[in-house]
Amino acid sequence: MSEIEPILPTPAAEQPEPACERCGKPGATKFGDEFICDDCYVACGACCAGWFEEKEE
Repeated sequence: MSEIEPILPTPAAEQPEPACERCGKPGATKFGDEFICDDCYVACGACCAGWFEEKEE
């Protein structure tokens, strides 16, 4: 019988850095349900995550 090796989680250092869902820049932070970089956050001039929801006009 062969021995089964346990599946271990990937160490944080080996996990890919999250990318901004708006521009693709690495190093994004999760706001609400979306990853966004500092530049995109500042460009939108928002102080809360409510602006992530796109409004239909």
